[in-house]
Formats: sequence, structure tokens, C-alpha cells
Amino acid sequence: MSGQRDSGLGKVGLALGAVACVLAIPLFRINVQALPALHEGLLMGVFIAAMATCSIAASRRPLLGLLVLPPCFFGLSCLACWWVASQR
Repeated sequence: MSGQRDSGLGKVGLALGAVACVLAIPLFRINVQALPALHEGLLMGVFIAAMATCSIAASRRPLLGLLVLPPCFFGLSCLACWWVASQR
């Protein structure tokens, strides 16, 4: 039973990590398809790191993975998007 609950929380953490990163892209009006490879790679790296970290943390420590990490990754994603937007 505990394994199923942990797996479910991991999926929720995965979704929250993805949403935390995706929200910053339209906020800074970034067209990802028109970005150079370096900028696209940076945003993709933050996106993958957020999804993986939130998923793993949520399955082990739900409070950390579901409440603490998504806002932190939103901030990191905003910082990366701000850098990308300032380079255009």
C-alpha cells in the first residue's frame, strides 16, 4: 500500500515540477521554437531537473517534493527565462 501511495505522489510531484517550469515561459513571452540551441538547452535542462527532482522528492518526502521544491524551481525557471529574454 505504501508503494502505491509513493508512486502516486511521485507522479503528482512530476506534474508540479513540470508546471512550475512551464509557467515562466509565457510570463517572459519566450518562443521556444525560435531560440538558439544554447538557450533551448538551458531551459530544457531546468525543466528536466525540476521534473525529476520533484518526482523523486515527492515519493520520499511529500512535503518537500510537493510544497517546497516547485516554487524553488519556478524561481530558477524565471531566472533562466529572464537570462534568455535579455540575450535576445
